[in-house]
Amino acid sequence: MRDYIHTKQQGAERFATAFAPRTRLGLLLRNLVIRTFEIPGVARLAIGREITDTLQLPDYRWPTPMS
Repeated sequence: MRDYIHTKQQGAERFATAFAPRTRLGLLLRNLVIRTFEIPGVARLAIGREITDTLQLPDYRWPTPMS
């Protein structure tokens, strides 16, 4: 999973400054973008590849309790 985690960490580093802006204008823009992403489909259109996972994990099924 090392490659998968490394990719996710790189993505987080690219977005880190956007989530913690240092100026009032930065705060205004961040909040505007976040509110815009509430519109269905906008986040996927804007940053789809960054938020889409392709990792396939095994199906770890827990045994069901006996009734």
